[in-house]
Amino acid sequence: MNIVFVINSYYPEMSAPAACMDKYIQILKFEHSIDIINPLNRINPAPLNDDLIRVHEVYSWLWKCRIYCEEKIRNKEHVGFYSFLMKAFKFKSFITSPFYYPSSMKWQLNKFSKVLEKIYLEKSIDVVISVSDPICCALSVLKFKKRHPEVKWINCFMDPFTFQPSKYRYVIFKNLRREKNYRNEVEIYNTADFNLFTEELYKMALSKFNQKPEKTYLMKYILNEIPSSTVSTIHEAVDKIRMVYAGTFLKDKRNPKYCLSVLSQMPEVELDMYIHFSNCDDVISQYLSKSIRRLSSVDRKRYCEIITNEYDILLNLGNNFSLQIPSKFYELISTGRPIVNFYQLKDSQYDMIERYPLGLNVGLNEADADIKILTFCKKMIGKRLSFKEVEQLFPEHSLETQYTIIKKLIES
Repeated sequence: MNIVFVINSYYPEMSAPAACMDKYIQILKFEHSIDIINPLNRINPAPLNDDLIRVHEVYSWLWKCRIYCEEKIRNKEHVGFYSFLMKAFKFKSFITSPFYYPSSMKWQLNKFSKVLEKIYLEKSIDVVISVSDPICCALSVLKFKKRHPEVKWINCFMDPFTFQPSKYRYVIFKNLRREKNYRNEVEIYNTADFNLFTEELYKMALSKFNQKPEKTYLMKYILNEIPSSTVSTIHEAVDKIRMVYAGTFLKDKRNPKYCLSVLSQMPEVELDMYIHFSNCDDVISQYLSKSIRRLSSVDRKRYCEIITNEYDILLNLGNNFSLQIPSKFYELISTGRPIVNFYQLKDSQYDMIERYPLGLNVGLNEADADIKILTFCKKMIGKRLSFKEVEQLFPEHSLETQYTIIKKLIES
């Protein structure tokens, strides 16, 4: 079969939703022809070293300029000038967001659709799999499906759309936009042949969007074995407990203030933060010290080395939003390493940590949190579960179990 994925940032930089889908792609590619449509995220990247997957990059000229500026800043070339241009791009997004639908990324709609049509003319398409967020992935496939109803459409929703508060931050007429979003989201679900939802969105699809159970499927995040080696020491201060966070901080959803305030009171702990994105730098700067360090984000290979081999304790921050949880949590737990989870809601990740023998849940404003964390860390240093042991704890999150679902939908 010819299968096309429409997805956010697959190559060379892989977004969290893309990383989730890549586990399926790496199996499907041996039985099917795989094309992937994703937005450009690097200028002139080297070709993907995989003859079984063809990647199509889409971009507008303005988007390409933005990626170019990001690369220059990353390479520390004329940082002041390119930072000024980046601010200009962000300002343009800010002023156009209230008028562009579904967002300032509106340009993706036509770009995705054109590539879909091109592939269809070249070799036809049997199955299209859209992965949202961004919603443009699903909306472009909706347009394509109306033209080619014979093509099977499997729609994967990993992030909320209509009920995502951040979608209305700069919108003037919020109620009108919410009604429009709801209508379009319902049309997406009704038009797709099958819909796959994360655990948090599955119940919402049945209740809020009145979806038919026979075409609505629960998709759990997959545990993924990451190659590991002997834990190494990367700091001179071997008497310290080494803790690491790698990911994103969001002021209104995943704010690090309480976590950092607790850890800053623990001289026995060294925390390194590899931050991919943050909009709460003012909070972070309050706590930076010799023991709490901010580092630049790293590529996926380096990220895997960091979480598997180089620290004693892994740190996870939960969201305060019940419809969305950080997917990277499943990579952390896949390592079999000790995890401290600062939770805001008692969600599915909280439940998994309660079942995980090397996990600790810490709630907001919990009494004696520093003592609780220190006791846990001292007890857990050097301990590790094998990936097989982790899978036995959470069999519903195994690749074999979840792949069976998507394979059934593709072949039905």
